[in-house]
Amino acid sequence: MGTGDFLSVAAHGAVMAAAKINGVVLSTDAGQTWMPMHIPANLTRINRLAFSSDGTLWLGAREGVYFTQDQGQKWMWIERLPFRDVDDLYYDARIGKVLASSRNDDQVFAIDPVKLNWNWWRTGYRLSLIRADGSHLLAASLFDGVLVEPRGAGSEIGQR
Repeated sequence: MGTGDFLSVAAHGAVMAAAKINGVVLSTDAGQTWMPMHIPANLTRINRLAFSSDGTLWLGAREGVYFTQDQGQKWMWIERLPFRDVDDLYYDARIGKVLASSRNDDQVFAIDPVKLNWNWWRTGYRLSLIRADGSHLLAASLFDGVLVEPRGAGSEIGQR
């Protein structure tokens, strides 16, 4: 895939992935060698990669959220997720969920990587990045700067 223009990187032990807008490369030897990864043909823009604790690779794209458990041999689409154009994905080990957000919506989804169901809530802000830290959610919004969820509210993640 050449050099430069990578948008997102993720690692799970010695397995690493890096994404450009239109492709993903994978390393299984801690970055010593890289190979192009098969991705779904319908993807038009990849925005973010994340690994969950079991080594599943998650991909946030214009078309929604996809995941692979076999290093790209087979991709699954979370088709019932109510929004697309996913700009950010983040696996929060504390709650065991993949957090997904979009700059075009004020919702955040917490996806259970085992059951493949999700909970969601409205933030009131269009977010470009979301992370969890203890019992707080931290986010970068498009128009309101850095946001910190009120004390203890993050404990509700996964309960909605």
